[in-house]
Amino acid sequence: MGKIRHPDVVNDRVTEDEWEADSFHLIGDTASQNIVRTATLVVAANDASTASKVQADYVCDGVEDDVQIQLALDALPSGGGTVQLLEGTYETSGFIKPPSYSTLKGQGSNSTIINLASHGLVVSDVSHVRVEGIKITGSPSDNEVTPEGATNQQALLVYAKDADMEDLYFKDILITTDSLHTFRVCPDTGTTIDGITFDYCRAVDCVGSGFINYRPGQVVSNTGVIKHQRFINCIADTCGDGILNIWCVGFDVNEATFTEDVLFSGCTAYNS
Repeated sequence: MGKIRHPDVVNDRVTEDEWEADSFHLIGDTASQNIVRTATLVVAANDASTASKVQADYVCDGVEDDVQIQLALDALPSGGGTVQLLEGTYETSGFIKPPSYSTLKGQGSNSTIINLASHGLVVSDVSHVRVEGIKITGSPSDNEVTPEGATNQQALLVYAKDADMEDLYFKDILITTDSLHTFRVCPDTGTTIDGITFDYCRAVDCVGSGFINYRPGQVVSNTGVIKHQRFINCIADTCGDGILNIWCVGFDVNEATFTEDVLFSGCTAYNS
């Protein structure tokens, strides 16, 4: 049963049928307003509290937790919604791929941890996606979704393979892994990623580059395009401590890609 302001209904309550309807009268018989609703599905980690598990739609068992997370993401309506990851550690081995118009939201990078055993978090060929409030750890050893196959692993990949992408927002994400790349943006040939923001994202003690725009094997004139990229209060700390450290840096925004309109605000790179 939903509750909404409605002067024609006693106690401001509407029926369940009215709540589920696409629209209903708000201010009288001649005035109505369309109601756009998005779903929220809750996922609990295996080590979450009992109280958290009781309120969850999906409860993980600590083995291939990416299955439950992806089931929740895939269950969201086409109009959008949120998958909320409760506190605890999620042990994953497969890809996690948010769909368009979705939000994947943890309880903060100090509370919700995704530990990668193989694949990483991949945002590919989708738009209007938000990821926030998580810490990513582990050893992503395989990412064949990328154009170069498994030779360039990354913890978080934004990849425009067959479609343009827009309106992507990443907030309060802490990554500490031994992946070759940490936060990676990759537009393939002929694609555009327009509007991507990293807000208080941190790459700490990582083997490869902290933040990198990279589509290998192409000259700039033949690669995809990244437009309107924003880095706000981001940190790259001790990145590049691996076999390719002579090429790895904290922020690399023009590695075989064409990038237009990049803004850095309050960002720091050190020990990289």
